Amino acid sequence: MRKYFFLLIVLFTLCCKTDEPASKKDLQALEQRIIHNDSVLKKDLQTLEQRIQCLEEAKAHPPLETPIDKIKKAIIEVKEWAISIQSFSTDYNKYPSFMAESRSEGIYKFCEARLLGPQLFDYKPSVPLDPWGNPYLYWCDKKRSHYLLVCTGSDGKLAFSDKLIEVLQSRMRPLPQEPQIASQCIQDDIIWCDSSHVQWPADNVEDCSKKGDK
Repeated sequence: MRKYFFLLIVLFTLCCKTDEPASKKDLQALEQRIIHNDSVLKKDLQTLEQRIQCLEEAKAHPPLETPIDKIKKAIIEVKEWAISIQSFSTDYNKYPSFMAESRSEGIYKFCEARLLGPQLFDYKPSVPLDPWGNPYLYWCDKKRSHYLLVCTGSDGKLAFSDKLIEVLQSRMRPLPQEPQIASQCIQDDIIWCDSSHVQWPADNVEDCSKKGDK
């Protein structure tokens, strides 16, 4: 439209500033320029419409996350939760208080981490659900000096092995050790204890659901 407007101004100027009317040749040349610009404008509009359509299709059908993508995302989100919890601990010298029990595994009784929202309001807590749509889980001891944060993995189940329980107990002793477990299955829990991961999937993680390993 701007091109048309400009060309019309040029034509009007030619007609007004000259004593003689514009020649037929000049008018034909101007007409050809208008036709050419019209064709270019239509192509530009078509290209723009195609790009908009591609963007809308990409938004409507985002690429599917692979199991590995979800694991990486969960590990990052667990760290984000831990940063919020640690910031709370720095200000109050204790971890957030335990809320209503949701699930348990042995001596550990968990609540959904999203219930900590009011306590962590100033610390920008992470998303309430993991990449599989399950809630992150939180546990702390009675003195609020130790805590666990758990992503239940692709199967959404809590499953603490004897080895993992030993590792957790060693973490909570007066002189804590720093053992860690690299799990092999995407179904395994991703667990954070106090200041670092205790268990998370190894690089060669695989789907163990068919093996019944968990």
